[in-house]
Amino acid sequence: MKLGAFSEFSSFIDQNDFEINGCFADTSILFAATYPLDNQNADAEDIFQTLSKKGLSVFTNVNVKHEFLEFHRRVILADS
Repeated sequence: MKLGAFSEFSSFIDQNDFEINGCFADTSILFAATYPLDNQNADAEDIFQTLSKKGLSVFTNVNVKHEFLEFHRRVILADS
């Protein structure tokens, strides 16, 4: 499987819909989708909206959860 750009995500899902049951999300896309000031926020939100429309699950692990919470903690500390 090749890596693609955010802009290619919808067409990739449409072409491979029968083979995909869900996906694994890393810290970067989770943070981008939940932090409005991130420069990739709009693209990340579009990806999660596409996944939701297709009914595809998003998976993560404990390490990603820890990094995600750590990034948000750093933002909160920097803002205060």
